[in-house]
Amino acid sequence: MAGGAHSNDDLKVSKPFDVWNFTAVVLGIIDHRWKDPYRFDVTQALASNGARFYITGRRKEALKKVVELYSSGPGTIVPLPEDITQKHHLKRLTSVLASKESSGIHLLVTMLIDLELVL
Repeated sequence: MAGGAHSNDDLKVSKPFDVWNFTAVVLGIIDHRWKDPYRFDVTQALASNGARFYITGRRKEALKKVVELYSSGPGTIVPLPEDITQKHHLKRLTSVLASKESSGIHLLVTMLIDLELVL
């Protein structure tokens, strides 16, 4: 431990779970085929703790409903209507996210089968 005393501040409970300035993407949060409350829980938990969350799905009105129900702050939930079952749609989504988040994303939440459809 050269260089003097070390601070444990970064190890305090608030630090490892701090998601301020954290960017996440949930693929296919609203899709009639998947009844997956896990993705809703992840979205709500991280947005409630300051993360910026992009949610994708086919139905614009359903995405807006998620924003209404789960956007209690301090983070934000941003709807991005997109059908990711085709490769060119996924590439378009990637371009949109790259233009909005120059530093990239920190977390991608999806089901493996979602990506298997387009790879």
